[in-house]
Amino acid sequence: MNRDWESFQSRRDRTFPEYATAVFEIFWPAGQSSLLGRDGLRSGIPPEQDLLIITAYNPGLQRPDSISNQLQNQRLKEALSTAGLSFYECVGRSPDGLHQEPSFAVALEEVRGREQLAYVASVAGRFEQSAIFLWNSRLRKGQTIWLAEPSGDSP
Repeated sequence: MNRDWESFQSRRDRTFPEYATAVFEIFWPAGQSSLLGRDGLRSGIPPEQDLLIITAYNPGLQRPDSISNQLQNQRLKEALSTAGLSFYECVGRSPDGLHQEPSFAVALEEVRGREQLAYVASVAGRFEQSAIFLWNSRLRKGQTIWLAEPSGDSP
């Protein structure tokens, strides 16, 4: 199984190389922000809890128009709200800022974090996303969590 998983991860990394360098800017209610990447906190205040970052923009290899992306992200926001999840506005972007996708940083509760991760991953799948980003507040590092494509691209 380990070889299958490594092969899956490798295929996803080749298909979406931009995920390796993506950064995520989270906008906190008090007007502060945090800039996170796989390698850790880039600037701002360190998040105090684990976060899952999700968007509905640009599902998989598709590139819908701006209005379609905005509508899908609004539906995603409604799904997160309906589920009673705490989340913050955020932007996933390239380091140079040339590509940006409005996103949401879902705060994972200590007690229910695993269930919330599973729920958010399933919602991301419904919105045909290829990955979500997990911020580990204890390690102060992030990681891409790849999702299987409906076509069966899985470990």
